[in-house]
Amino acid sequence: METITYDFMGIPVVILSFRETEYNDGNKAILITQEWPPENFEPDPNIEEMAVSVNIVEAAHVLEEGQFFLKDWSEAEPLAKALMDLELIEYSGVSIPTGYVMAPICRLSDKAKAMLK
Repeated sequence: METITYDFMGIPVVILSFRETEYNDGNKAILITQEWPPENFEPDPNIEEMAVSVNIVEAAHVLEEGQFFLKDWSEAEPLAKALMDLELIEYSGVSIPTGYVMAPICRLSDKAKAMLK
């Protein structure tokens, strides 16, 4: 499998895998495992798993099978943009308001599904 890397403020980050799981209420959650250059994480480990989805309980009923709400604001913005640019996430064309932002409804692309663990 090809190595997929994106740039986070000048730091090359490798996307290792995706994982589908659920929030405590049963709504779909998408996690990504990334590898950061070791010099950016001393003494912490340089492998990180984090959510790329966000749980919007009151709007979960609008999601179709395989869809999730992508967090693409604040600290998650560079990663969300990279996932779209790398065609790992497919945007449905619909976003849902949540607080002061809009959460896009997305699904994993076939390319990302091949990286599921």
